[in-house]
Amino acid sequence: MKLYFLKQDALDTLQGNLKTNARKYMNPTNEWIIEFFDGQSPFLEYKKEVVDFSLDMSFEKPEESDVANIKILYSAMKGLTETDATDERLWSGLEHGQFWDYLRYRWSLDKNIPTEKEISRHFFYGQSKRRSLLVNTLSRLWWIGKLTYDEKRSNPFELTEVLSNDFATRTLMLFSSNYSSNPMIVRAILAAMLDVKKMVTIYPVIFLLV
Repeated sequence: MKLYFLKQDALDTLQGNLKTNARKYMNPTNEWIIEFFDGQSPFLEYKKEVVDFSLDMSFEKPEESDVANIKILYSAMKGLTETDATDERLWSGLEHGQFWDYLRYRWSLDKNIPTEKEISRHFFYGQSKRRSLLVNTLSRLWWIGKLTYDEKRSNPFELTEVLSNDFATRTLMLFSSNYSSNPMIVRAILAAMLDVKKMVTIYPVIFLLV
């Protein structure tokens, strides 16, 4: 599967025209992007290929699909270098291109006109680079996968699954600190949370009495 990223000048132009294009982010296809650039493609082919994959859009509540899609995207793209995985042009290119349908699904863009701030966060790096890695729609799937994937476990995504319950709150809590870039620390915290969950399951009465 070939991937396509945005040329830098195209990315800058799209970012500079969020107000003009806001309603276009509700469009069912991304054909308006080619029209916006006078028929010229703003995309370039990424130098690496990955296995074919598509993201899960079957959940009634899109926000509940995040953990499932972390597994899918990270499994397919875990060969990325960290340098490539910090490149806004890659994620923004995928969000404006091959995964347009997923972005519309995840943020219910068929129902709500997005604000400039929402477009900036979801389709670009709308905050500091470090924070954007864990806020941008596709980037966060890769980076949370990177930080929680543990190949030593029989289920490498066992720690990722700890985030399933109240994903937004738990990811904010875990990844907003200066320690969040250290996989060992993140995995240790998640492992402790997993152990507590197992204890509650095995000894529910004891925990109710404490």
